[in-house]
Amino acid sequence: MSPQSSFRTVLGLLFISSLTISLWLGHLPATTWQPQRGNPATAQSPDASQLVQQGVEHYQLGDFTSAIEYWQTALTTYQQTNNRPNQTIVLENLARAYQQIGQIDQAINYWEQVITNYQQLGDLQQVGRMRTELAQAYSKLGQNQKAIALLCGTINHDNPQDTPCVPESALQLAHSHQDQLGVAAALGSLGDAYRLRGKYDLAINYLQESLNIAQEIDHLPYQSSALNSLGNAYSSKAQLSYRRANSAEKIGYNKKASELEAKAKNNDREALKYFQKSLDLAITQNDQSGQIRARLNEIPLYYRLSKSSDSVMKWQKEWQKAYSLLESLPDSQDKVYAAIELANLLQPIAPAHETSPWIRCYQPKLESQATALLAQAVSIAQRINDHRSQSFALGELGHIYECRDQYTKALELSQQARLAAEQNLLAKDSLYLWEWQTARIFKEQGKVTEAIGAYENAIATLETIRSDILTASRDVQFDFLDTVNPIYRQLVALRLEGDQTLLKSALPDVRTQNINIVLKTIDGLKLAELQDYFGNDCVLAAVNPARDGILNFKKSFKENYSNHEIPINIFIFYQPFRFIFLR
Repeated sequence: MSPQSSFRTVLGLLFISSLTISLWLGHLPATTWQPQRGNPATAQSPDASQLVQQGVEHYQLGDFTSAIEYWQTALTTYQQTNNRPNQTIVLENLARAYQQIGQIDQAINYWEQVITNYQQLGDLQQVGRMRTELAQAYSKLGQNQKAIALLCGTINHDNPQDTPCVPESALQLAHSHQDQLGVAAALGSLGDAYRLRGKYDLAINYLQESLNIAQEIDHLPYQSSALNSLGNAYSSKAQLSYRRANSAEKIGYNKKASELEAKAKNNDREALKYFQKSLDLAITQNDQSGQIRARLNEIPLYYRLSKSSDSVMKWQKEWQKAYSLLESLPDSQDKVYAAIELANLLQPIAPAHETSPWIRCYQPKLESQATALLAQAVSIAQRINDHRSQSFALGELGHIYECRDQYTKALELSQQARLAAEQNLLAKDSLYLWEWQTARIFKEQGKVTEAIGAYENAIATLETIRSDILTASRDVQFDFLDTVNPIYRQLVALRLEGDQTLLKSALPDVRTQNINIVLKTIDGLKLAELQDYFGNDCVLAAVNPARDGILNFKKSFKENYSNHEIPINIFIFYQPFRFIFLR
């Protein structure tokens, strides 16, 4: 028997699953992942084999923490006996378990070890599949360039047929080994990565190709995941059109606004079609995680497409069905986010016209139910030791108390949310939200100095992660106009209000310094707005930082900002300097 054949026999004993538990391929519930059992005599250590099996049993029950403990012990045994094949299997299981509890940095570490081991064992098909798994982990952190590099090796092409992927990429390895399962997974992951970079049409092409392959090989879980991802892609296209329609309407381009809104609704209808197909397949497979995911995705679409009484009843019915499924899920990061999303969807958001869940307040009659869901989310996140999801749950719970004007409790929860976010340096995407929330609370308490400090902390955090925030996957969606733009604006307002006193007493260089800080903040806002409008990163050439006549300029700043207008200096090539007013 060849070494590769022998290794494949060992894999049969301890493998939890293959690519069916990948991140893109649907967040499939642990209870559907059946371990393959082979001949126990092939295991080098019966004790280690038993530990792995116990870990499998706990994993299938949703007890991921206990599964990790068993597998860590088994891994030590296999390392001591230099049993590389079984080490690889256990490392793979650990990567998946850590992914389930939201510790993506740990999962990435294990995926990298798994890839190295498969390379040394000469199993290039598995190398390709594991690169897809690793790419999905990076996508979940918003690091989509890394994901695309692993999946294909390039991020600059618009037509995958004209620019083949590099030989060592996940997609090319799958093609080379005629691994249709691996091809479907890599294409789906690539589609999601491009969607998260704002390249929606390219994403849809990849996802449709993935769906076609999944249908050819009659793999229902893959079909369900591809359908869900296609729904997300069309929904993302719709949201971009809604934002642009809103902008066009504000500047009086009503005809263009109507065209964009019609385009958005068409994309929403297409998204709804895919979500419904995904839901049907999830029901067929008794996939409760897939069902709740599809229902949560559908609710905003029903609300955006129509506000008729029938539509309201439809999304309320879908909400109840999703809520009833929540308890059937094992404790995991997905369950935490589902609870948070259920709280947010108690009062859905209209397209581009209403505030996001991070700053709007619940209707009084909904507060108690929202509080209960968020408290449940906090409890689950603490049990599985997932700092990122715990941060979101604590932060939104703090916002409920902010809305009640109970600032002491709100500040306590916001600070807990900040501490939780700081525990995971690879996923700081929630940190700026709670620094901003802390700033708002300080401002309401009249603590202006503390508020300015908190606002500046929020912007400093945002500057380090802005491109990821604007293009990253979100278990809970962000809206730029509601959760990025106001941070800059509110800091500018606070500094300008304080500058009224400085004008009377401070030295000119102190006043100039304050205005310079304000202008730097505005520059950051302009860049962020451009990135948000284009839906991805954009490269801007640096401009000369020198500003003439700055002390005269600040007078215009103050006179107009009192009416909630910010004059922004616009530099257009070959045209004179001018102002526009952002309302």
